[in-house]
Amino acid sequence: MKTKSKISVMILSLAIMIFSFSCEKPAQPDSQSAEDDAKGSLVVSDAFAFSNTAANSDGKSIQTDDCFIIAFTGIFPERVMTLTFDNCITNGITRNGQIVVTLGSVWNVGSTMTITFNQYTVNGISVEGTVVADYSLVTLIPTFTLSEQKMKLTFTDGKTSTWDSERVFTMNSGALTPLIRIDDIFLINGTKSGVNRYGEEYSSEYIEVESDKSCDWPKKGIVKVSKTGDDPTVIDFDQDGNAACDNIIKVSKNGFEFTISL
Repeated sequence: MKTKSKISVMILSLAIMIFSFSCEKPAQPDSQSAEDDAKGSLVVSDAFAFSNTAANSDGKSIQTDDCFIIAFTGIFPERVMTLTFDNCITNGITRNGQIVVTLGSVWNVGSTMTITFNQYTVNGISVEGTVVADYSLVTLIPTFTLSEQKMKLTFTDGKTSTWDSERVFTMNSGALTPLIRIDDIFLINGTKSGVNRYGEEYSSEYIEVESDKSCDWPKKGIVKVSKTGDDPTVIDFDQDGNAACDNIIKVSKNGFEFTISL
């Protein structure tokens, strides 16, 4: 009888395990990695747009909304440009501190720009790291390959997110008006690898993300954020299909879907 009883218990336990696995809910979206990845992308595309416009200027003819002060050191064309922001606010984004741009030649095809940060914050989030941008032409369209190295965001609660990246910014609009930033539109493709603010590693793939600088927030495009062995979480910058200028992204995975405000 004891043997039969043990067998019955084993069968019941196995049945419970099978039922538990069959009822296990699919993994929900990785909202933290999605949010941290999107915030990092915003910081870099924003800094590059300002730096690209400044690199095309002589320090006098640049057209700005007085959002920053630009200072030059060095002998042209070798120069360092320091862009100083003092509570600069556009489209709900507040910038403070400095973006430092180093150039060894005229900013044109074949040249390289290096961007670093000095006590720079975006909406109170501290920014560190180095961005190296290489200028090229692809079918006569200005194209910039950005290598993002040892990038780090420090949030107001002290938590951090980090990443490295290799992405291509194709300039779909604004090339004919190099001293005006707000008519620039970049199409972004490429990959990132990072660690979110909870210490979790992830990778992301950018697919036709449109960074319209009249808006500052990306208007449309897809990013796939993945952890090893897991299905990707999908970020859609056009959460309502209207390509509106807003700070809202749609995050989805395995039938789960919700929005996040950046």
